[in-house]
Amino acid sequence: MATTGSTNQDLLDRLAEGDATTTGVLADLQTEGRGRLGRKWLSEHDHAGPQAMTGSLLLLWDDEPGLPLVPFAAGLATVDVVRSELGDVLVGMGWPNDVITWRDGRWRKLAGILVETAPLGTSSTRGVVVGVGLNLRPLAGADDSVVDRAVSLQELADGHDPESSNVDLFLKLEERLSVWIDALQADPVQFMARYREICRTIGQPVRVRAGGQVIEGVAEGVADGGELLIAGEAQVRSVSVGDVEPL
Repeated sequence: MATTGSTNQDLLDRLAEGDATTTGVLADLQTEGRGRLGRKWLSEHDHAGPQAMTGSLLLLWDDEPGLPLVPFAAGLATVDVVRSELGDVLVGMGWPNDVITWRDGRWRKLAGILVETAPLGTSSTRGVVVGVGLNLRPLAGADDSVVDRAVSLQELADGHDPESSNVDLFLKLEERLSVWIDALQADPVQFMARYREICRTIGQPVRVRAGGQVIEGVAEGVADGGELLIAGEAQVRSVSVGDVEPL
């Protein structure tokens, strides 16, 4: 579709109506897009086309372990999509699931992911909505604080637009997400080992704001359950949800 409020909300609304037949929504522009921790997702559309690929996919999840790791699968899938466009670019994950790449002496955000769940009727099956925003071009109307932290496929390709259309990128994302979900369900421990290979937060000094607390230390690793392990002066702290700032 051309414009919607939020592709995640579109799928959640359908789930609330008992409709699980719509498995994906792609929009050129989101006017009420949202990200992790209540943040707003900014996107634009002008004569050059959409600024970002913004879309959401629906998974149906039974009472299986691994649901908290779906955001990591979405991140790995998005990294695959980026590499399919740019080749062996230095791209990785910022815990938990920001897709980041190295540019101008710092890690910059290329894509953001928001996973939300909702019940499906009275069954034990849950609808899992995976929303991805992948920057195609720079945000023209963003303030400097956003511009300094973000990057786009166009910038990484020396000013050239992505070869694939928005629809093709979305279909690639759907295919790669299916592959990584299969890997997660088959062997969660091995799956997390693959995630740790591209998690650029590991080994870095960080400040984490979580549950009203501020924790500083070195990101020592990521546990098999997805928690970030932070080594401080006296102990290793485990964080499952939080905002990470490199130091």
